[in-house]
Amino acid sequence: MKKVIMGTVAGIATGYFLRKIQERAYFHEMCDDISGLGFKAKKKFKNAMDRGMNEAEYIKDQVESKANK
Repeated sequence: MKKVIMGTVAGIATGYFLRKIQERAYFHEMCDDISGLGFKAKKKFKNAMDRGMNEAEYIKDQVESKANK
C-alpha cells in the first residue's frame, strides 16, 4: 500500500511539474532548439557526404588521367 501511495504522489508531482513547464512555454522552446539542432546536423552530414563524393570523383579523375598517360 505504501508503494501505491508513493507512486501516486510521484505521478501527481510529475504531472504538476510538466504542466508548469508547459504553461511557461519551455517545451515549445526546447522543441524548437532540438528541431534546429536536427536540421543543422542533417545539413552538416549532407555537406560532409558531398565533400566526400567530390573528393572521390577528384581522385577517380586523377587516376584515370595518370592511367591514360
